[in-house]
Amino acid sequence: MPLFFLTASTLSACCAIVVLNWLSDWLSAKQSNSELATTMMGLRKLSIVLLVGILCFVSMKILGGFWTQFTENPEAMQLLVKDDFAFNFWLGEVALAGVLPLFLLSLYNGGKQQKLFIMAAVSVLIGLFVTFYDLII
Repeated sequence: MPLFFLTASTLSACCAIVVLNWLSDWLSAKQSNSELATTMMGLRKLSIVLLVGILCFVSMKILGGFWTQFTENPEAMQLLVKDDFAFNFWLGEVALAGVLPLFLLSLYNGGKQQKLFIMAAVSVLIGLFVTFYDLII
């Protein structure tokens, strides 16, 4: 579990940097320079690696929810994957925090497509919020 928290917090920091940088550029009406574009490409690569890690953790939750021998708490995993919290799990954790951002980041190659990266970052932040909401509840 600590590895999941480290991965999720690093991913949320990367996404927060992207969103706050875009917000700063938008508010000051400045254009991004080439040095910033290089930094964004590095953040993109790091975000993809972290998203793959998050999706590995999500796949373990899915395994625990459908096949109870893979988890120590099968009732909680079944509630998360198949029962009361299934909508939050599949929409928030799987779609918003994993699949959609990975797809958007695979389409992003820098330059004028910065909106794809921003949409991916916002999607990750919302998805991680839902993930932590499910964890607390």
